[in-house]
This record gives sequence, C-alpha cells and structure tokens, in this order.
Amino acid sequence: MHALHGGHAASVDKKVVEKVIQKLDGLSKLSGSPQLQRSHPYLPDIARDTKELLRQILDKTTDLIHNQYLQVTVNSLLYKTQQCSEMVKKEGVTTRKNLTKLSLIFSHILCELRALFPGGRFQGNSYRITKLEAYQFWGQAFGTRCLVKWEEFKEGLHSVHPIGKGPLESALRSTMDLTCNNYISVFEFDIFSRLFQVNFNKMLIFSAFCS
Repeated sequence: MHALHGGHAASVDKKVVEKVIQKLDGLSKLSGSPQLQRSHPYLPDIARDTKELLRQILDKTTDLIHNQYLQVTVNSLLYKTQQCSEMVKKEGVTTRKNLTKLSLIFSHILCELRALFPGGRFQGNSYRITKLEAYQFWGQAFGTRCLVKWEEFKEGLHSVHPIGKGPLESALRSTMDLTCNNYISVFEFDIFSRLFQVNFNKMLIFSAFCS
C-alpha cells in the first residue's frame, strides 16, 4: 500500500486545506460510480465525513503552518484525493482494487483525525496511549510529539530491539503505517500496541506479522 503514498510536500495553509476539502467534496458525490463497491469502508461517505471534519479543524486552528501533523496529513490527502479522481475515470479489476485500498486508507485517516482533533481542536500532543509500557516507550523516545517519520521511529525502536532491513521491517511498517504516509502517529502506535502483544521493555513481538 505504500505505493499509494507520494507527492511533493507543499506548505499547507488555509488555501491548501480548502483545496483538499473541494476534492473531498467531489469524491463524496461519486456514489453512482461503477468503480466503487457499496461496501465498508465506502469512499463517498468517508470523503463527506473527512470534508466536514476538516472544515471544523480549519475554523478552530489558527496556526496551520507550525502544526506538523496537519502539514503531513493534508499533503497526503491532497495526493490521495487526486489519485482517486484519476482512478474513477478508468475501468478494470486493478483500478477497483486500488480504489478499495485507498478507501481503507481514507478510513484510517478519518479515524486518526477524529482521535487527534476531537471536536475539531488539536489534542495530538496530549493524546494518551492506552498501554502503560507503550505510553512510556513513546514518551521516552519521542516526547509529546504525535508524529514521527518512519526512519526516526525505527531508530527509536533500535534502543530496545534492532529491526534492520528486510522482511521484518517491511511487515512492521505496513502493519503500523495505516495511513501510508511514511510517518507513524501516536494514534497508529496506540492501535498497534493494543492489537499486538508487544513487550516494549524487551521488544518481544508475538504477532503474526513477523512469522
């Protein structure tokens, strides 16, 4: 799914967010497209909800430029909405599969936005990770930041368990980076630490992805 990430990172201001909202509005009106399967997650519904939440965020956020999370996420949405707009014009099984993947990614982005911007207000730097060991690990490695690049996250893990290059890194990354933007958010890390049996004192991973 990481092939679905990409694009040049532009500086995000109100104009860029409004552009993303406009693109999401277009996707929300694609309910009649034959390329979209009426199943969960359903792209038009997700696009509509994401659009509405971004409007709330825009109304309640005065400093877009210095919010790293918004800079990364809005750029990711800008790229992915453009991908969707181009895909729906095409036909074929591959196109439908890629649209299904993108729908799932959009669903993850929406869940993350709701978690870090409850009511449209940014709470990412005070987001509480559920499991104590995972909370302590993140705090020691990354402080109160809510988003770190994958490479930096991997370096943080190195202090408790070297990951290196290869199948384990690829599997771990694809399992954790649900939004496919080459970053790991505190929300994604929270989900990972709750779903898989991970001892962050010794970094013992018992989940299926490393087998």
